[in-house]
Parts: sequence; structure tokens; C-alpha cells
Amino acid sequence: MTIPGPEPQIGLGVIAPPDFTRDRELWRWVPGNVTLFVSRTGPVEACDNLAFNQALAHPDVLTRPAREVRTAGAGAIAFACTACSFVRGPDAERALRDAMGTDLPTVTAAGATVQALDAVEARRIAVVHPYAPDVAVRLASFLTAAGFDVVSTKGVELRHSDVTYTQVSDLVTRSDSA
Repeated sequence: MTIPGPEPQIGLGVIAPPDFTRDRELWRWVPGNVTLFVSRTGPVEACDNLAFNQALAHPDVLTRPAREVRTAGAGAIAFACTACSFVRGPDAERALRDAMGTDLPTVTAAGATVQALDAVEARRIAVVHPYAPDVAVRLASFLTAAGFDVVSTKGVELRHSDVTYTQVSDLVTRSDSA
């Protein structure tokens, strides 16, 4: 008689910023055979949101958390800070991926956004975002550099932890100018 064991697990390393509050939500989006290994970056000194994101956009910030998720068994690594991964531009986004390691698949939130838009062959996009104007300008520049025509941007004054799926859906629907 053979007793079936648990399904083999796939390890995904997630590096999050120190203020990340969506750990539980991450589990919602992965299949049952994926184990998440989450590590946070260390705190950074910053006087405002732009400075905070720029401080977290340095490759050396990812060294320790990348090592931690690798040690735990990650077979791929994602940096779960969208603004941190676009705020310094496309070259800095590539440097973040390289800092997580070149021997494993790596992705940043901003890089994954570009990949998703490319997969659906989007070219003209309207963007709804939760960023302050100085961060939003960098988002539009990042997307433009990636080959998209950003036809509009709309900032919303909601904290990440307070946003519901319904609010996001409503904002996107109202902002669609196509």
C-alpha cells in the first residue's frame, strides 16, 4: 500500500519593503504548491515618500533579504515594491534584479508590470496609481521608457493598506479613457 505524501513545493522568495502589510494577500495569489519565503529590507532613512522609495531602490538593500530567501529554498525571487523598482528608471530596475541573483529567475513589481502589459500587447495605457506627484512622474517616465504611450495618469489619495479591490476596480473603470 502506497501512502501519498504532500505535493512537492515550489519556493518563491519575496522581498518586501519594511512597511509592507500585504503578506496574507500574497498567499491568495499563489497556487497551493507554492511556498512563499518573505523577507523584508531593512529600514531606511527618508524624509518623504520619494526619498523612501529611492533609498530602497539601491541594489545593496536587497543583498541580505535575497540571501535569506535563497537559504530558505526559493527557486525564484520577486521584489514586491513597485515604486522602489521604477523610481530610479529602467537601468536601476535591471540592477535590482541582478542584485537578487543571476542564477535564479528574478522579477521586480515594476518589471512584472511591463511584462504583463507586453503579454497583452498593450501600447497605449492609462495609469491609476497611489503615488505622490513626484513619484508618479517617475512611473510615467519608466513606462514610457519601456515603450508605452502613457495617455493619462490619475493619482488616488489612499494608503495601500486601506485600498479594497472594489475601490481599485472602480478607479480603473472611471479612469479608462480609451
